[in-house]
Amino acid sequence: MKRWFRNTFGRENRMSWKRYLRNDWWQSQQIDALNERLRETRRDQVVEGAALGDEIAQLENDLGRALLLLHSLIETCVRKGVLTRDEIRTIAREIDLSDGVADGKVDPASVRPPHENAARRPQTTMEYLRQLEKKPIDSPREYLRKLEGGV
Repeated sequence: MKRWFRNTFGRENRMSWKRYLRNDWWQSQQIDALNERLRETRRDQVVEGAALGDEIAQLENDLGRALLLLHSLIETCVRKGVLTRDEIRTIAREIDLSDGVADGKVDPASVRPPHENAARRPQTTMEYLRQLEKKPIDSPREYLRKLEGGV
């Protein structure tokens, strides 16, 4: 009775029932549990990857619609004689320089009203750990007092 599976690198390994008879039965159980968690994690990553692809497609769709609207407004202003293309170029250069860099785009934070907070990206694990290193460590008494609501 041999059970076959493919490991991460595509090689085939034999897993025999005899390994459960060895002294390291507990270790074998732990390895099986870790393998199962790994399979579940991989399944979750596939699902998250598909969701991320859907979000990217939605953003591209939204961007395309916004560009269509922008071009429509500019063309309408030019055709009605409200603005000329030179005036639009001049205004675009001024707005481009408003963030301090002439790079053909605007940093969203520079045009956002001050009372609005920008959406923050999630912290990476390393950023979170660095932040924890900087925090002062409470004594056990202080920690319990905070948990009980006596902040």
